[in-house]
Amino acid sequence: MKLKLVTQKKIEKEEDGIKSLLIDTESGQIQILENHANLVSLLSVGIATIEKENGKKEELVVNGGILSVSNNLITVITDEVAIDSGLVESEILEAISKAKDKTLSSKTFENEDSRNRALAFMMAKMKLAKKKRK
Repeated sequence: MKLKLVTQKKIEKEEDGIKSLLIDTESGQIQILENHANLVSLLSVGIATIEKENGKKEELVVNGGILSVSNNLITVITDEVAIDSGLVESEILEAISKAKDKTLSSKTFENEDSRNRALAFMMAKMKLAKKKRK
C-alpha cells in the first residue's frame, strides 16, 4: 500500500511498501490493511503506527484530521503531525505547561476546544517520546 501524509504546509510523508496503519478515529482505533474497503473517517488526536512490508514500525502523533482509504492508497490530512525523530521532551513539557495555563490560553487559543486539542496533541507527543526513550 501507499501512505500519503499531508498537512496544511506540505506533504510530510509519501511512502510505498506499507503493510498496515493503526490509527485513532472519532469512532475508535482502526487498522488499515491491504485491500481495505474504501473509507473516509474523522481522526482523533493520537499516536499512529505504520508497519512497513519489511517489518519495521514507525510511530507518529497526528493532531486529528481526515483519513481516506481507496485502492490501497491511505491519505491522512491533518493540521499537524509529529514524527518520532523530532520529539524533544523538554520542549513538549514546556508546551504542555503553556496549554494548561488558563491565563495564557485565553490569549493564545480561540476557545476551550482548541486549547484542549492542543493539550491532547502535546500529551500524545510526550507519550510517544517517553515510549521511544525506553
